[in-house]
Amino acid sequence: MTLIALYTVFFGCWALENYRKCGFNLSVFLIMLYCLGSICCLCIAGFYPEYIKFPERITFGSVASHILLLWLFMYPLIKYGNTFDLDDFDIDVSRLDAFAWCVAIPAVLSMIASSFDVAQIFLYSDFLAARKAFLAGDISNIYMDKYGAFGYVLSLGPQLSWIATFLFYYYYFYLDRRDLLTWLLLASTLSIAVNNLAIAGRDGFVRWIFFMLAGFILMRRYIDFRAHRKTFIIIGLVLTAVLVGFTAITLDRFEKSQYGAFFSLLRYGGEQFFLYSYGYERFFDAGYDTVASLFPSITREEVDMYFLNKRVKADFFLNTFPTFVGTFVRRVGFFNTVALAVGAFIFFFLSFWKRGPLSRITLTRAVAYLFYYEFMLLGFFYYMHGGRFTQYTIMFYLLLAFCFSHFTFRSNRYRV
Repeated sequence: MTLIALYTVFFGCWALENYRKCGFNLSVFLIMLYCLGSICCLCIAGFYPEYIKFPERITFGSVASHILLLWLFMYPLIKYGNTFDLDDFDIDVSRLDAFAWCVAIPAVLSMIASSFDVAQIFLYSDFLAARKAFLAGDISNIYMDKYGAFGYVLSLGPQLSWIATFLFYYYYFYLDRRDLLTWLLLASTLSIAVNNLAIAGRDGFVRWIFFMLAGFILMRRYIDFRAHRKTFIIIGLVLTAVLVGFTAITLDRFEKSQYGAFFSLLRYGGEQFFLYSYGYERFFDAGYDTVASLFPSITREEVDMYFLNKRVKADFFLNTFPTFVGTFVRRVGFFNTVALAVGAFIFFFLSFWKRGPLSRITLTRAVAYLFYYEFMLLGFFYYMHGGRFTQYTIMFYLLLAFCFSHFTFRSNRYRV
């Protein structure tokens, strides 16, 4: 338990120091999330110690290595996030509109397609039965299997919820726009939640809440609750529906389990901080896959994450949350993960180095930062960006942002 507290001390001190220097921003929010997760882990260790079956695997070496790896990946993002200011945007609004339509259209279409799948899960007795049906292959949220080539367009939608969330906040509160595109962007924020609900998952609800909180934190200087009361009533109603759905799934899936529904929430937020040590001990020398498998968009290698224990020998479940660096250690071993972390530190530090002309925030730079932030935010659970199509989506929208930044449109630039 003392060793687990090192996480809380590290992330708590980092969050406080960042807050003291830069105030409450996206960087502080991210660090606080990891700090909160470590507190959940402390609660598990303190109140449910029997659940941690191998406490001897939580060593100073494993905890210190986890903190170091997280810091290497996170520091360039935290540093740049401290300077990410909407007033520094250098974005032509006509080009931004074109990009935003490319986000909103597939996201809304994917929600329409997912609604039929969501209706199907209510045919089961409860969400637990629906989840078992998904694991058995009876239901699916894979659009390509159902819609052929058009499914690729639909599959873009769930990958774009965070981008859509940012754009909605930017359009509504910063640009003060109330047009069709703005409202479609608001609807698009839910694409990840609806897609995940189609397989009786609750992860999508949590991700949506994270995205909305992050967008609010980024935009809080420009939000007047009295002036935007009706909008927040709408968002509040959606949040209520999301929480009801999350609660229903949690109760159906975990109320009759050994530890109950409340414990499932603690485990959801905190198990990654001891499960990392399990993977560190088991896969230190070599993981169960190659480094190439982490980049299926390049190598075309991909891993089925749901049934790992059927092909990999381990005395703990592998389809669990170890944070994204824990996923890396399991898959490619510790030393390969260190090499990835050092490489990522150098690459992202140089990519987001703000000096001279690089101080301005272009559309390409903004989209790159948002995807990088999403990677770390959702990486609180595990490596969620390891799918081939997910990586294709990131590359495609980075290229799209770059192209829109260089095509000639009618000038309508917001320079403030």
